Amino acid sequence: MLQGIVYHKLLPFDTVLMDSWYATNNLMQYIEALGKYYYCPLKRNRLVTDYSQTI
Repeated sequence: MLQGIVYHKLLPFDTVLMDSWYATNNLMQYIEALGKYYYCPLKRNRLVTDYSQTI
């Protein structure tokens, strides 16, 4: 779905809003590679590294 919006429909957007069900590492890395921002709630069982602390 996201690829269709980016490459086929060419809709302009800056941010991706998604449910916690879609909050996977691969999808978030793909969104970052597109140069977009994402917002999603995370489930308690997700492991997260806060890279902003290392900058």
